Amino acid sequence: MKKFRFYNFFFVTTFHASGRSVMLFSYFQHMKSKYTFLIFCMLVFALFLNPREAGAQAKPISLNPENPHYFLYKNKPAVLITSGEHYGAMLNTDFDYTIYLDELQSKGLNLTRTFSGSYVEPSNAFNISKNTLAPGPGKFLCPWKRSNVSGYRGGGNKFDLSQWDKAYFKRLQDFVSLAGSKGVIVEFTLFCPFYGDEQWALSPMNGLNNVNGIDTMPRTDVYTLDKNRGLLAVQEKLVRKIVSELKDDDNVMYEICNEPYFGGVTMEWQHHIAEVISEAEKDFPAKHL
Repeated sequence: MKKFRFYNFFFVTTFHASGRSVMLFSYFQHMKSKYTFLIFCMLVFALFLNPREAGAQAKPISLNPENPHYFLYKNKPAVLITSGEHYGAMLNTDFDYTIYLDELQSKGLNLTRTFSGSYVEPSNAFNISKNTLAPGPGKFLCPWKRSNVSGYRGGGNKFDLSQWDKAYFKRLQDFVSLAGSKGVIVEFTLFCPFYGDEQWALSPMNGLNNVNGIDTMPRTDVYTLDKNRGLLAVQEKLVRKIVSELKDDDNVMYEICNEPYFGGVTMEWQHHIAEVISEAEKDFPAKHL
């Protein structure tokens, strides 16, 4: 089996729920009547039903109210520890995230960080070997659907920013759900600054890579409120879609932008995106970080 290497190990908090199943099995041994058995089955159904299937929202990971230096997850204090270099786990279809998440769990790590696909890197970026943020030809998956117009600078057809890619959101749900089953929190990074023109040249948001009439602009104007030439509405729509898709996942927290001190990312834009998230979640029974 393929193995991943991890570095910078620390202490970790893990979660176990096996005691519940043992208790219920022991109780089952002492059942006498069919009525008791019926009640028992109803209790089991209520205790183990997937919140997503039940239409309920589990309380997402949050700051611990007794000590906000720690998190609270599944009603227990939590410390998040990881070595999360595989930021392209979602957007790179060559990447087997099942093996990766298994390895995280086996090493006692409980956090991963993944990028949304609004940012992607060329194969030679930063001299990183086997960079998951630099998918090979035909392996880049992002929230937006490909159009029938050729010309994407990374190969293949351009993107249509008005349509969603169903395969992406299927992969997203599977990735987050699988991570949750292994006790792994997903830090979902919505955007990333473009450190150089070579990254901006590959972004689906670049007008040269989509069919939506987005004007060309310097990479330093992308994350502004007054100079992004129509991109703000696209970014807002993306945020609302992601938030809606991950509504019922309790192992998710959002990062608006990776390293926002690069590439012209303005504080006003960051505050605006935070407000978009808050507005999108205003009717949710529980809010994400």
